[in-house]
Parts: sequence; structure tokens; C-alpha cells
Amino acid sequence: MGVIRGSVEPDRYVIYGNHRDSWVHGAIDPSSGTSVMLELTRVLGMMVKQGKWRPRRSIIFGSWGAEEFGLIGSAEYTEQYFTKLSERTVAYINVDIAVFGKKLLLHSVRTNATLKASGMPSLQNVIFKAAKQVDAPGLDSTSVYDNWIRYANRTSSAHGPIPKVGYLSGAGSDYAAFVHYLGITSMDISYTYDRSKTNARIYPAYHTAYDTFDYASKFIDPGFVSHQAIARTAGNILIRLADSLVLPLNCSDYAETLEDYLNTAVTLYQSNLQAKDISMGKHRTVKDATHRAVSISNGATVTATII
Repeated sequence: MGVIRGSVEPDRYVIYGNHRDSWVHGAIDPSSGTSVMLELTRVLGMMVKQGKWRPRRSIIFGSWGAEEFGLIGSAEYTEQYFTKLSERTVAYINVDIAVFGKKLLLHSVRTNATLKASGMPSLQNVIFKAAKQVDAPGLDSTSVYDNWIRYANRTSSAHGPIPKVGYLSGAGSDYAAFVHYLGITSMDISYTYDRSKTNARIYPAYHTAYDTFDYASKFIDPGFVSHQAIARTAGNILIRLADSLVLPLNCSDYAETLEDYLNTAVTLYQSNLQAKDISMGKHRTVKDATHRAVSISNGATVTATII
């Protein structure tokens, strides 16, 4: 673990994590993410040592062990420090596999094509702002955000067309204990291939003896430009969460996503439930209460308590 103590709110934590164990050589899983985290610690640590900067809130870097065997390192950490972490942690950023493939056309699939982000809805605005300030690798005058929205997008009732942020479902990486056990606002990001062109779940050498530095440097990310894009995006998000005067979490985005969940549930299951004499007639009351719970005043998010 590594800590940069906050200057104003040292008892509030922004945690950044990546696991260090692998099934075999692990140049991509997890070392692509490890290299990104180590570079961020080097840069931020140098700024602190030179007296140029210190975050408002404390930053904790976690190098988790035994992720492949069952998320053991991160789970043990959250269990041991349950009370302190659940009360004090602002957000958790997870970067496991940072990049998924080389920029080339292979069977019409462009790999390392775009940012992929999953996380709590309240974080999406932070991710968007960071992505707008980072150049997309290999594309002139195009931000990570502008490139991302081309590959994965949705229409928001509040914001119009925006990049699509996925859900942190299941337990695919070390975010699991922070999300499902502690209930901490979390996110996971990577640079990935064009998923609309293939059903491939992962890069070809995943969890094999071929996942080496030579493979990573020649075929996955020559020049490590996508590594740099992820480092800059994740670092921008980290600094925003650790240094903003007011936490940049947007509860109205959370309310919109909850409404989408509700509408999907009604669309998929209402007729089946009605056949069993189970009513969903109160769902509008819940929806209206959700909207009343969120108000925006002078750019700050204010939440009201619903009893």
C-alpha cells in the first residue's frame, strides 16, 4: 500500500488499485494496469516531494495480491478495515487490464479502438470530463471522449448523446469488495477493441504463457501509446476526486439510471407479474420520489432524505 496524505481532508480517501499476481507471465493481465499505476505513483510522488502539489484528500494506492485465486488481497483488505473504509472512502478506481490489443485491422476489427469504462452512475460526469482532456492515441485532434462516443453511446434524457458507461456487475476484478461489500462508489477503465465487430471476450493470449512483454510490446500496444492514454485518463479522474473543493459526484445521473432500471424491469416483467396477480402500479410513485430527492443548486448536488 502507498499513501499520499491529504492536506485538508486527510481522513477522506480516494483509493486506486490493481492486482499484481498473474496466472503465468501476465504482461497484459495484470502488468499493463500495474505499469499505469506505478507511473502515476512516480509522477504524483515526485510532485509531492518537490513541494509542488499535495491533494486535498488522501490518495491510497493498493497493489492487490491473489486476485486470480478469488480477489483475496482486496477482499481481505476491505474486511480488515471495514469500518474505516466504509466511512471515509470517497471512491475506488480500478485499472486491471489497461489495454486489450494493437491498432490494426484484423478481420475488420479495430483493437485498442476506444476507452471502456464501467462504474457507478454518479461518477460518469467525472469520467467524461477527464476523457475530454486526453488525446486519443493515434488520432489527430481527437479526444478520448470524442473517440469513445463513436464506439459506445446512449441517449440520456438529461444530457443527450453521451458515451455509454457500463455497470460494475459480478466480481470480475478487485472492485468487487469495494462495490458489493462496502458500497463504495467505484469504477473500472481500460482501452479496448471495437466490441461491435466481434464476440471475443478477451485478448487471445489471456491467462496463457504467451502473455509476455515481447507479446505486449510488439502486438498489443507498440509504443505503449494506449497505456499512456489510460494513465492520463485515470490520473485525471484521480486528481479530480482527490482535489476538488466539492466532490464531483452527480446524484441526478444516479437517479436517471435508477429510472432506466425501473423502466426496463417494467417492460420485461410487468405482464408476467400481472399474470401472477403481482402489481407494479406503485413504480411511478418510486420514480417520482427519486426525482424529488435530487435537486441541483448553483452547480452543487444536494440530496434530500426520503423516509
